[in-house]
Amino acid sequence: MRLTGWTSLIRLIGLGLVVVVCLLPLLWTLLAAFGIEPVGKGWQGEFSLKYFGEVGTFDPAFSEGFSYSLFVSLIATFITLGCALPAAYKLAQINRRWIAGILMPFLLVLAVMPVIGYGLPLSDLSRQTGLYGNFGGLVLAYAGIQLPLAIWVLRGYLSKIPPALEEAARLEGATWTTVLWRVVFPLVSGGVVATGLLVFVLNWNLFLLPSLLTEHSPQVLPIVMRDFFAFERELEWPTAAAALLASLAPPFILVLVGQNSLDKFSLIPPEVLA
Repeated sequence: MRLTGWTSLIRLIGLGLVVVVCLLPLLWTLLAAFGIEPVGKGWQGEFSLKYFGEVGTFDPAFSEGFSYSLFVSLIATFITLGCALPAAYKLAQINRRWIAGILMPFLLVLAVMPVIGYGLPLSDLSRQTGLYGNFGGLVLAYAGIQLPLAIWVLRGYLSKIPPALEEAARLEGATWTTVLWRVVFPLVSGGVVATGLLVFVLNWNLFLLPSLLTEHSPQVLPIVMRDFFAFERELEWPTAAAALLASLAPPFILVLVGQNSLDKFSLIPPEVLA
């Protein structure tokens, strides 16, 4: 009993240290955005919201980059989910060893491949097809690179659905698409939302890929944010911190909105367990 108690205490302390280490940079950014900066062993400055208003003045391209990133990330996420769900559903129906033993690990390898591995070929391909530097080319690139991960996640979730549910729907004359959207989708909606949130956050933070696919404005927000830390001008930490906090707003809001789906997310749908 004593050993178990000490083990739990050590784990709790370790978890607390990890949380503190992870939150310290965010806390520093939060304070700096409101004009409070560390000086020596203390803090100086007065609480103010003016630095959020100065973000657009410091870099006029910030607002454009923010909205451009939002549209690119959202549309690419919906395209990824729209392609990944039917593909994952079909793969979940195929009971073959090579699916789980070869194809799914290969998709995971594609999902974690360094951006430079496919960024340069995509850049060359986009130039040849006339998609370089435009909205459509960027959306397709974003959607394509997240597709392996989305299929990998959704397939594992869909494979837990009992085949009897689908067979019963087919016996009543339901088509493949009807089964997918009216029977399967309600059971996995939490998983789809959670996967969509993951894909959106990954898209929102992409930097190297859009750098390879675009040269001129409009630029996505991570590229625009470079101007706040450029060596050619004096770095203003409060304004840069305010910009960083503003860039965190879309993922933070989406996670809050989708919190119920994230809480219910499981590899075994609750409806099936019931």
